[in-house]
Parts: sequence; structure tokens; C-alpha cells
Amino acid sequence: MIYWILGILTIIALGYMFKKHLKKIGLAIALFVGGWIGLQNTDVDLPQPTDPVIEIPVDTADASDTLVIPEKPIDTIPTKPKDTIGKVYKIKLSEVGDQTVSLQQQIDKIPSGTTDAWNVIQLPSGRFWTEGDLENNPRGNKGIIRIENKHYIIIRGPSGDDKTTLYTKAPAVPFESKIDRNEQSNRRHIWIIGCSDFVVKDIRIEGSDTIEGTLIGTTPEFTPDFWKGGKDKGSINGANAYHAPWEAEHAIDVRASKNGIIENIEVSGVWGDGIYIGNSALDPSENIIVRNNYIEYVGRQGIGAAQARNLKIYGNVIHKGRRASIDLEPFNNGFVDNVEIYDNKLHAVQVPLAMGGKGNVSNISFHHNEYSGGALIAYDSNKVNPSNRKNYYIGYNKRTDWFGSPQAAIKFIGIENITIEHNEDNVSSKQSLRSVHLEDCTGEIIVRNNNFSGGQYILKLGNTTEIINEGNTPEQIIKEY
Repeated sequence: MIYWILGILTIIALGYMFKKHLKKIGLAIALFVGGWIGLQNTDVDLPQPTDPVIEIPVDTADASDTLVIPEKPIDTIPTKPKDTIGKVYKIKLSEVGDQTVSLQQQIDKIPSGTTDAWNVIQLPSGRFWTEGDLENNPRGNKGIIRIENKHYIIIRGPSGDDKTTLYTKAPAVPFESKIDRNEQSNRRHIWIIGCSDFVVKDIRIEGSDTIEGTLIGTTPEFTPDFWKGGKDKGSINGANAYHAPWEAEHAIDVRASKNGIIENIEVSGVWGDGIYIGNSALDPSENIIVRNNYIEYVGRQGIGAAQARNLKIYGNVIHKGRRASIDLEPFNNGFVDNVEIYDNKLHAVQVPLAMGGKGNVSNISFHHNEYSGGALIAYDSNKVNPSNRKNYYIGYNKRTDWFGSPQAAIKFIGIENITIEHNEDNVSSKQSLRSVHLEDCTGEIIVRNNNFSGGQYILKLGNTTEIINEGNTPEQIIKEY
């Protein structure tokens, strides 16, 4: 409307500029200019052409000239949006009442973009209650916000610190110490299914493990009615962040999707994973970048992948995840393949990096990360028919705490081709003194130029082949069992 007002004012202004004999010409010009101004008001607003979403960095880590990447390095990244953005659809929400239904209805009406014009779902600034449509979807099986079969699409909140905040008040199912798996919650906050060429950015998601940013159970004031205590510390001294019936309440879940970027997301206090990529066995997710996110106080993993190929995970901060900071864990006959993890800060309750599960986890590069917590571990838990896992590179990482445990700081079982080099791993001199545990590992195995502080031993177990052990501080002794 404001544009048509400007157009009318232009007509008046130009009319005064022309005298009697130019009146008709002036009026024609004024009508043309005023109409042109009015037509500039489209139904949607275009973003600035310098929007950072169209940029995909090709940064390289320090010491890249000496970095050995496993076979099949990632050579594909999501197709970047063109400079021409399509329509920007502005979502309207209220800070009063549950916004789940309204938000979903608006998203469902937004079409996919095209290769030359990516459509934008623009969320507003503010803090919005989105509990999920539990009346019609009691266990959250459809998620809270479901983005399905959309392509060339950008879902974003405002840039900068004023992110869109979506929050829940309680888990989708009540607390029970034991519950049938078919009755567990499946409520993902944002569920992306069957999408391609997509970006999700600038959103904050708060689960019910926090109240106003405070971890629940820390005081009676921050102990909600739904919490009945836990086997860790009880409801007063600190809630048990992990609870099996709620472990699938992820902040963002990506299924069977390709060519995506998840960036600048904040996650606090969800009961499941911060970001989960997985488990459609027939259609894995591929070519996904997870970067520059902040994830804290999650009940399970910070970032998890269960069925995926070609992942880049970098620039993330994961603070106090209940289990692993990053977890690569396929199901039976599944796989997680070709993953590069770098420049992350991982502060784990249990382990910073876990590569377990019952499937193939291969072609992994973990480099230039800072971490604390337990060991780096990799093994196939399928003892009957284990997969052939291979090509692991662990390099230029730094532990920021001291590792004191009967176990080794790095423990790999059944891996072919391993390079462990230039790491700073503060192994305590007061416990087992085990730096690396290699069991039934084959192919080329290199452990060199690492600083293990108090660690003194490399354990060589089972059918592990010859280990190249050189340049480590202190000098490592290989113990065979």
C-alpha cells in the first residue's frame, strides 16, 4: 500500500512541475512513474543479494599440506543457491499459545523453489511455544514441524543474535521408569524428510530439559511437574538428561534428504540429539554440511548420523551432551560413509567421538578438533557379522582436559587402515598409561608424532597387523596380547 501512496504523491509532484501546455505530457509521465513505483510492491520481500546463505566456504585447515585424508575424500557439497532468490514467505506467529498448528499450516502452503530461484521460509523473531499437535499426534510421530518433499528451499530465522526460538514445555509422553518401545516419544522439533537442496539456519530450539535456559532439576524452582526424578541425582540436585522413552526427541532430524546445509542453529535441552541424520535404510541422506552450530545439554548425542554419505561437520560447539558429542552409529546393514569432522569444540559427558553401531562406518577424517571427556572409540557391535570398516584419519586434535581411565584414550577395534598423528592427548600418568588400543585392526597402521603426555603404551591385540610407531612423546611401547 505504501508504494501506491508514493506513486500518487509522485503524480502530484510532477503535475506541479509542468505548466499549462505541458500538462498532458506531465500527467502521462507522472502516471507512468507512479504506476511503476506501485508495481514494485510484490507479495514477498527479496533478501539482500549478499545474503551469506549463498556462500559456501572452501576453507582449509592448518597444516593441510601434511594432512592425509582417507580414500574417497568428500568432493561434493550442496548445490549453492543462485544469486537470484525466489519468493520470501514471511511466517506469522503469536507469542501467546501453542503455535504448532498455525506454523505447520503456513509451511505446507509454501511451494518448492527452482534451481535458479530458491524460495525462503522466513520465521519471525521472538520466542514461540511449539509443543506439537499432541491431540492428533500423541507421541509426536509426525514431529512438531514437518518439512517434507520440498526442494530448493531455505528455512531461516532472523540473522544475528535475534534468532527465532521454538520451545517445548514437557516431553510428549509422561515419565516412566520402564516403557514399551512402541510407546516412546518420536517428537522431533524440525523434521526434514525427502528434501533436496535445502538450508536451515538462524533458529534456536529449546527442549523441556531446560527452563528459561537453566538445566532442570538444579533447584526446586527449576523442577517442572512432569519430572519425577532420575537415577542420576534426583529432581533437586540435577535431572538425569538421558531418559530412554524421550531419546528420539531430537531438535533437527534429517531423513532421506540430499544437498543440505544446517548452520547457525542453537539447541538447548532437548532429550534426544541436537542434530540427527539418519535412518532411512532405503534412501540415505547425502551431501550434508553441519556447521557453526551451538548445542548444549542434550539428552543423547550432540550430532548423530545413522544412515548417511558425504558429511562435513565443522565449526560446531557441543557442550555437555549426555552421551557422545558426535556419534556415527548405523543400524544393521546400514552405513555412515565419507565423513570429515574438523574445527569443532566438543565437551562431552561421556565420549567426544563414538563410531559404534552395527554397520559400516568408513572413510572418516577427524582433524583439528578440541575435545574433552572420554576416549575416541570405534567398533562394530555386530559380533556375528561385523562390517569391513576402513580408512580412519585422526590428526592435529587437542584434548583440553586430562584423560584418566583404565581404558586407552583412543580405542579402535576391527578397523582397516588407520593414521593417528600430530595429536595432543593428555593421558594421565596415574592410571593405565594406555595411549592407544588397537584390536583386530589391519592394513596400514600409523601412530606417529603425537604427544600423549603421561601415556606410555600402545596396545596391540588380536590379529592387529604391524604398527608404525615413531616420533611420539613420550616414546611409546607396543604391548602385544
